Amino acid sequence: MFNVKEFNDSRLIELCNDIYDWDTGNGDIPENSKLKSLISAHCSGYPNAYHIRDLIINEAHNRFNKVAKLLVRDKTWFIK
Repeated sequence: MFNVKEFNDSRLIELCNDIYDWDTGNGDIPENSKLKSLISAHCSGYPNAYHIRDLIINEAHNRFNKVAKLLVRDKTWFIK
């Protein structure tokens, strides 16, 4: 298994972008994505994929909590 806490910030952000595309797309994990590779290497089936998704999101929340709050608070950036 892997330890998401050992991922560098860039890899974690890439995985979060893949998760965003998965959540807002057609429900399939994007082909040729880092997320798809990670899931293929470490689990089989979607129940485990959702568990990996949650681990990644929780770690991103821990690392980037203040940034996320700042982006949500300053909604003027989203209106542009």
